[in-house]
Amino acid sequence: MLEDINLKTYDGATAHFLGIYYGLKKLNISPIVLLPNPYPKDKVNNRDFIFYPSFGDYSKILSKFRYLVSILYFIKAIVKNKIKIIYCRYTPLFTFHLIISKIMKRKIILEINNTLTDFKIRRNFKNFIYQIIKGLYYISTKIAQRLIVVSSGMRKDLIKLKVEKNKIYLIPNGTNPEIFKPIKNDKINSYFYIGLISKIDNYHDFEKIIEVSELLRDYEDIKFLIVGKLENKKIIDLIKNKNLSDKFIFLGEIPYNKTPIYINQFDIALISTPKNLCGYTSPIKLFDYAGCGKIILCDKELIKKERSLRTFPLLTYNSKEDLKNKILAIKNNYKYYLKNYGEKARIAVLKRYNWIKICEKSLKGFYKKDLPIVKKERPIVLQVISNLSGGGAQSLLLNFLKEKGAKKFEYSIFTFEKKYSLKTFISLIKKIRKTKPKIIHAHLFPELYYTAFASFFYKKGKYVYTEHNIFNRRQKFKILYPLERFVYHQYDKIIACASIVKEKLISYIPSLKRKIVTIQNGFSLKEYEIKESKEKSDLIFIGRLEKQKGVDILLKALKLLKEEEIMPKTFIIGYGSEEEKLKDYCEKEKLTNVRFLSKREDALSFLKASKIFVLPSRWEGLPITILEAASLKKPIITTDVGGIKEVLDENEAIFVEKDNPISLSKAIKTLLFNEELQKELGERSFAKVSNHFSMKTFSNKLTNLYKELIKK
Repeated sequence: MLEDINLKTYDGATAHFLGIYYGLKKLNISPIVLLPNPYPKDKVNNRDFIFYPSFGDYSKILSKFRYLVSILYFIKAIVKNKIKIIYCRYTPLFTFHLIISKIMKRKIILEINNTLTDFKIRRNFKNFIYQIIKGLYYISTKIAQRLIVVSSGMRKDLIKLKVEKNKIYLIPNGTNPEIFKPIKNDKINSYFYIGLISKIDNYHDFEKIIEVSELLRDYEDIKFLIVGKLENKKIIDLIKNKNLSDKFIFLGEIPYNKTPIYINQFDIALISTPKNLCGYTSPIKLFDYAGCGKIILCDKELIKKERSLRTFPLLTYNSKEDLKNKILAIKNNYKYYLKNYGEKARIAVLKRYNWIKICEKSLKGFYKKDLPIVKKERPIVLQVISNLSGGGAQSLLLNFLKEKGAKKFEYSIFTFEKKYSLKTFISLIKKIRKTKPKIIHAHLFPELYYTAFASFFYKKGKYVYTEHNIFNRRQKFKILYPLERFVYHQYDKIIACASIVKEKLISYIPSLKRKIVTIQNGFSLKEYEIKESKEKSDLIFIGRLEKQKGVDILLKALKLLKEEEIMPKTFIIGYGSEEEKLKDYCEKEKLTNVRFLSKREDALSFLKASKIFVLPSRWEGLPITILEAASLKKPIITTDVGGIKEVLDENEAIFVEKDNPISLSKAIKTLLFNEELQKELGERSFAKVSNHFSMKTFSNKLTNLYKELIKK
C-alpha cells in the first residue's frame, strides 16, 4: 500500500487508508504500508508499516527529496516482502513508483480520489503544471490494471482521459463498523448539536453553514459542533463579524480512533458540498456518520449526481431555508427521525458499505491464482501445557476445546516429553515456527518460562499466560524476583483464574496491573454424562499429590476420626511428589480405610459414586475439582483459600481452617452422618456453579480475549 497521509488526524485520506487496511487484514491479506515520517508509528501494526525519512512539509523544497528516498524503500519492500500487488492511493508524485512496479511485473490497483476536475476547482495551478499532472495521470492509469473511483464524476474524468472503461470500478467509500458505532454518552448540557467533521475551508461550503446559522440565531439551544483543521481563518472572522460566535463550537483536529466519540455527540450529522463538486466526491464521513447511527442531512444535488448514494437513508435539502426547516423538523420529532433514518443508515453500512465488502469488491476477479491468500482461515492458537492429564488446568483446557465458541480458532497443543530439558525448549521454538500461531497460550510452570523465552525467537504472535494459582514456591525466593518480573512482562496478557489471584499477582509484581484480566474457570457437566463407578466411597479427594493440596492434613484428620472409631472409606485420586510419603503415613498409622487410586481417566465416575468431596488446600487459584464436584451435586468440604469463595460461600459448602486437621475432622464427622445436609449443600452448590461458572461463559470470554489481541 502506497500512501502519503498524516495518521495523526482524521480526514478523508486517513479514514480511507485505515479502512482499506482494516478490510485487507480482515480478509487475511497481509498489507505492507509505505509511509513518510514523522507520522507516529503504530505500536500494534508496526510490522506492517515501513516509514521512510521525511524532510518537512510540501512548502519546503527539501521535502521533494523524500520521494527519491521513498523509491529506494519501495524497491526494498517489494523484494524483501515478495509483494504481489501494489495498492496505491494515487497522487501524481507516486507515478515513478508505479513505473518501477510495472518494470518489476507487479499488479497495480490505483485508488483515485482526486481527479482532474477536482484539481481545477480546488488548486490554483498554472496551466503548464496542470498539463504535467494530466500527463502523469495518463501514464499511471495506462500502466495500472485496475482503477477504483468513489464517484461517477471521477469515472467520467477518467473516460475523458481515454482510460479503458473496463478498467474503472465505481466503488463508494465505506466505514469500519467495529470503530464507528453508536456509543451511549450522557450530555453535560441540553444543546441540540448539528455536527460536521471537515477541514474548515470553502471546499466544504462553509459559508452556507454560516448562513444557516444566521437563520437559526434565535434558537439558542441549537449549536454547530465543528471538528477539523482550520485552514481558512477568514471563515472565523466572518463568524465574528456576524456575531455568531456563540452558535459555533470548534474542537480542532482529532485522531482517527477518537472520531466516533465526537460523532456520537451529534444530534444531526451534516454533509455540505459545493454544487460544482457534487458528483465528484463520495464523502467518507457520510459513511462514518451512518456507522454511528446518526441522522444525516445532505445536499440534494450530491444525491442527484451520485447514484451510488440514492438508496442510502438520508435526508436531503436544496437550499439554506430548506436546511433550516429540516433541522427544526428533526429537533421537534427526534425519535421518529432517529429510528427511520439514523438506525436504518447503520443497517445499510453494516450490509453494504463496510470496508470488508469494499475490499472484496476491489479485488474481485483480480487475481485468481492468489485466491489462497484471500481465503478466510481460522487463526491458530498454540496451547503450551506439559501434559493433558492429571490436573485442573488440563481439564479446563480440554473442556474448553470442546466448546462451540472455541471453534472460531484452530488449535495446536504442545506437550512435554521431559519437564525440565533444553531439548523441550528447542522443540517448543520449532513448534511455534512451524505452526505460526496468532496466539501462544501457556499454562503452569515451567511452561511460563519456556514460552516467555521462546517469544524472543518468534515475534509475530501474541503471548498469553494463565495464572492458575494464588501462590507459587518461586515467590519465597527474593533472588528470583527480577527474573520473575522479566518473564511475566514478556506476555501481552495474563489471565487470572480468580479475582484474588489477580490481586495477589499485582501485589507481587505491581507493574503487571494493566496486563492482567480475570476470567474465572468454568465447567459444564451433566450428571447423566458420567457413568457411576461400582466402587463407592464416603470421602474422595481428586488432585495432585503435592503440599499445596493438603492431603497430609486430610490423612491426619482421618487419624483423629479413627481414634473415635470412625473409619470413612476414602479414595485418593491423583499423583505427585508427595505420593510415597502419604502412603507411608497411612501404613504407619494403619489407615486401612484409605485407598490410593493414582491417576484415573475415570476420576469423575468415582466422584459420582462418593458421598463427600474434600479439598483441604493450603493455596489455590480457582480449582476445577470444586466445579466438578458441584456439577455432580456433591457436598464439599474445603478451605477458604484462593478463589474458592468466589465460587461457593458458607451456604453452599463447609469451610475449615487450612493446616488444621482438627477442624477438618469435625467437619467430616458433622457431614458424614447428616444426609439431609449433604443433599442441601449439593443442590445449592450445583445451582451456583451451573448459573455462574459455565464452560460456555468461560469460552466466550477467552475467545473474545483472543480476538481482541489479534486485532491489535
